[in-house]
Amino acid sequence: KKLLSCFAFLHPKVEILSPDTDVFKNQDRVRIVGQTEKEAVVKIFGERIYQNDKGIFNYDLPLKQGKNTLNIEVIGANGKKTTLKKVYILVE
Repeated sequence: KKLLSCFAFLHPKVEILSPDTDVFKNQDRVRIVGQTEKEAVVKIFGERIYQNDKGIFNYDLPLKQGKNTLNIEVIGANGKKTTLKKVYILVE
């Protein structure tokens, strides 16, 4: 019998390290810093984002007045996908 690694069934983890707030004022963009597995593929709005050897990635999200939705898609080395949705708000 062949034993399968329990990791073969896990979805990749992804978290946003910064910013630690959701509401901004007088800014036209915000630097998103996130972390996932270093072997994973990270896509934001369909664009491939490359992480460092610790799995940390950066993305400058342009802000418009009101709600700004960020969608991060992470595909693990095992092919499993995780999607993280976060809303940032720009107020006057």
